Amino acid sequence: MTKALGLLLVFSGCLLAGWGRALSLEREVKKAALWRDLLRQFQVCLETTRAAPGEIIRMLAKETAFTEDEGVRAMAAAFRQSGSFAGAVRAALGDQSRPGAVERTLLSLGDVVGIKPLEEQLAALSGAGLLLEQEWERARERSRRYGGLSRRLGLLLGLLAWLGYARVRELSPQPETILTPIDLEERQNALVDLLSNQDGDDFLHMYDLTLADDM
Repeated sequence: MTKALGLLLVFSGCLLAGWGRALSLEREVKKAALWRDLLRQFQVCLETTRAAPGEIIRMLAKETAFTEDEGVRAMAAAFRQSGSFAGAVRAALGDQSRPGAVERTLLSLGDVVGIKPLEEQLAALSGAGLLLEQEWERARERSRRYGGLSRRLGLLLGLLAWLGYARVRELSPQPETILTPIDLEERQNALVDLLSNQDGDDFLHMYDLTLADDM
């Protein structure tokens, strides 16, 4: 029973690893789409209202499409403290030791939005929106191509582990449980002495346990 439970855990681990990779690819698609849409709406609001970047972000953060995203909420909160677009972007992205395409695109706007003339800000936002559109298409293609593959690979690895275990049992059956005393070295015996009864009677012993196939 113990061995079967361990095998089930190995199978589940392989399966979950495949599904986890597929879900990660899907999250990349959603992330690119979210920030692409946010920048598009930000650009429209900036062009039509000429409002400060912080006001625009706080307004967009209340819209249904962005209210559930932690990054957008963090960005709106950061604007209340610093008023800097660059600082707000860093707060939204968190610790990024290796920023991806989406993160690099957003960070590139930090030296433009809220600093440069309006025309330059709009041009930078438009360019960033196009880059995020391209990244969204690439992420969607990666998810379409490799998402299902990752799930199938996880299932396959789990099945191979299961079959491998069955084959090992067939070639090397273990009909009974064996408990074998372990011969300790001198230093290990010293540790046993420390953990022994104060009266000098040893009560700590070490064994090698080999379970039977039906355990």
